[in-house]
Amino acid sequence: MGLTLSTAPSAEPVTLAEAKEWLRVDTGDTSQDNVLAILIKDAREVVEEYLGRSLIDQTWTWEMNSEDMKDPIDIPRPPIQSITSLTEYDEASGSETTNVTTSTNYQLIEGFRLVQRNDGWQINRKERAGKLIYVAGYGAAGSNIPQPIKTAILRKIATDFENREDRLAGTIVSDLSDESKKKLAKYRYYGI
Repeated sequence: MGLTLSTAPSAEPVTLAEAKEWLRVDTGDTSQDNVLAILIKDAREVVEEYLGRSLIDQTWTWEMNSEDMKDPIDIPRPPIQSITSLTEYDEASGSETTNVTTSTNYQLIEGFRLVQRNDGWQINRKERAGKLIYVAGYGAAGSNIPQPIKTAILRKIATDFENREDRLAGTIVSDLSDESKKKLAKYRYYGI
């Protein structure tokens, strides 16, 4: 069904100071700070999309259909830090009711997989069968991000900083360099 970002990251994995150092921009030169802030956010989003992962902690809401809720549930955008709630929708009585599944009925394993325990959850309809709200990311600070991921972000920032003009039509430019993709390969999540 639909995956929605409910709460964006409160920080970026690369600081303005780190980006300036990588680009060899004097720390006292603030003339490019706004541009760099945009490039840092964009680079994080590109790397997150490529990896299929959340980097800095962020809250996601996932409206699931019955296929998504088959045990086990592989949760998109890992690593999952915590499950806020798992809600089941039920139409058995003819009107929509919700049941919040208690955490005693599921377990998070491998940082992305939700498995049933005890009574688990009930799937009583095909579409919009449940909703999962969760926090995903490596942590609240950039220091928690693996260095190869941070390096890929810095490389993307550098490429975009040096190539800010419009690209020629027909020119193929990759969002990430082949070298970055190679270093990121072991971090890619191929789940949902």
